[in-house]
Amino acid sequence: MTFNEDFNGATLDRSAWATRYIYENESLDHLNDEAQHYRDNDNHRVKDGVLDLVASKTEKGWESGMIRSRQTFYYGYFETRV
Repeated sequence: MTFNEDFNGATLDRSAWATRYIYENESLDHLNDEAQHYRDNDNHRVKDGVLDLVASKTEKGWESGMIRSRQTFYYGYFETRV
């Protein structure tokens, strides 16, 4: 196994997970004309081995949490529990 995440901590492990797109030096929080923006306003909640990605309506549209691994994988066997 080369990567494993059980979300057992109290917060999201930012050394393993990014919360923005990889573009624009990882500062891009939406693509094209999406109404949704990916933000860190309590949108990533970790508790009891569960990660909640929370979406909420704002004056300018929607904001929510997203994650992507900082490590890139090109091949192999992948397993997830969602």
